Amino acid sequence: MQVLTDNEYGFDISKDNPFLIFRILQHYAKESVGEGNYIDLSRGDPGYGFTPSVAGREFYSFLVMLDTHFNNNTERFIYREEPYEQTLNQIQNIARNIYTVDKAEQLLASLDHLMQELARITQRSKEDILFQIFKYATVSGGTYHDPKGEAMVREVIAYQESEVLGMKISAKDIIPTNGANHAIGTFFELMGSEGLNYLEPGDTVAICSPVYAPYNLQIEQRGLKTITFNVDPLTGELDADSIQAMQDSKDRIKMILIIDPNNPTGFPLKENQLKILAEVADQHDSIILTDEVYFNFFNQKESILKYAPNRTVRISALTKIERSAGIRFGYFMLTEEANQYLSTQVLNNHLKEDDLHKSLLFAKAPGGTTGSFQHVTFVPGPMQYLGLCHMILGNNELQEYKQNVAQNMQAFTQELNLDHEGNAYYIIFDLNSVLGCTKKGTPIEQKMIDLAKAGVVYIPAFIFFDEKVRQANPDRYLNMVRASVVNTSTENVAKAAKITKQYLTS
Repeated sequence: MQVLTDNEYGFDISKDNPFLIFRILQHYAKESVGEGNYIDLSRGDPGYGFTPSVAGREFYSFLVMLDTHFNNNTERFIYREEPYEQTLNQIQNIARNIYTVDKAEQLLASLDHLMQELARITQRSKEDILFQIFKYATVSGGTYHDPKGEAMVREVIAYQESEVLGMKISAKDIIPTNGANHAIGTFFELMGSEGLNYLEPGDTVAICSPVYAPYNLQIEQRGLKTITFNVDPLTGELDADSIQAMQDSKDRIKMILIIDPNNPTGFPLKENQLKILAEVADQHDSIILTDEVYFNFFNQKESILKYAPNRTVRISALTKIERSAGIRFGYFMLTEEANQYLSTQVLNNHLKEDDLHKSLLFAKAPGGTTGSFQHVTFVPGPMQYLGLCHMILGNNELQEYKQNVAQNMQAFTQELNLDHEGNAYYIIFDLNSVLGCTKKGTPIEQKMIDLAKAGVVYIPAFIFFDEKVRQANPDRYLNMVRASVVNTSTENVAKAAKITKQYLTS
């Protein structure tokens, strides 16, 4: 077992990385109740409890199978001269020769639906759609891919984002990354000394607290000063004093980092809160980086893009909403308006390339921000097309998944009598605040180990809070944990809450 701190527990919640601590807790759980028998609420990837869309995966496997017929030792799809109808007839014959009657008709119906949707969304001919899928065995990973991302896939993402955000998003606004984490690291690398020298040690950035811990670690490692806008982990409300501190700051806030909906609290920012942050950004002429990977869990939610369209860079991913953490398909969204303003007004004395869009494209590659490896996409073609299959064909399963997440949240909060309302995906709560808790004097490390041995694993939330906030009142945050309610069934989530309650109140 890995030891992070030389103490009786092997870790120290006040200083150790929570994403390493939960692996130690998993070890205790496996040792105590056995692999597969514990309830893991520590991880944010939903694949442990919910699978990617079956329809998307089944159809993608069909595409890969077809690719072996169209691209092999004797045939290349790019040299086909047959019209679309003839190619379609060949696909139908292949399907009916290989699959059972029912499965063949199901897959062919999915193909027809996919073709209709792609033609509608992208305005491409059906001949071109098939060409984009099968050219150079792209769907099977047979070639280097467009560094900007496969054009047709970006067109689908742009269309769906336009629908969700209620604003026009273009395919050229989308820059694929190897998941949202890749985008986060890329952005800091570009803005720091390795790139544009926009953020230097001692510069001030604003960030929500609590926040996804790697953001805090990036800021601390780069020697940046922070002003936090504090999110109440029980209600999702912004603290008025911390907002006032941002407005009164004599130091220029060069960047505002927003995670919306918030990780780890699960709460979305409300319209009035977004307006306030947009006003602060205007006041300081800040760049806004908004991480919105949980955005689609909320219906009719608004983005900071609506209130600060000229200064916002958005990060999103298929990871969470499509239950597909392993496909590593995230992306930057940088609109033409934002690219123009940030390039000519905010970063005009820092840019080495033509504009911010090109700089982001270069920076996501290894070897610095000079574009040494700019020819690499970092989202393989198979992953892009698997993602496309999920987006087009998995909607019914997606709606069911969102309902399941809501049920899980309700089951967890009701069992523990937690007063949360309006959040999703995650919940952060204080172990000591559970009604009737008798373990308030027990060290938090011991509580988490005991719970793991009882079969429930959480991730400690202390490091998710800003360092100054933690130092000012460590006792308030030390016993807080984050529960991810998407990692298992509603029955298991309720069971985990019951085990937690029994342990804390016994």
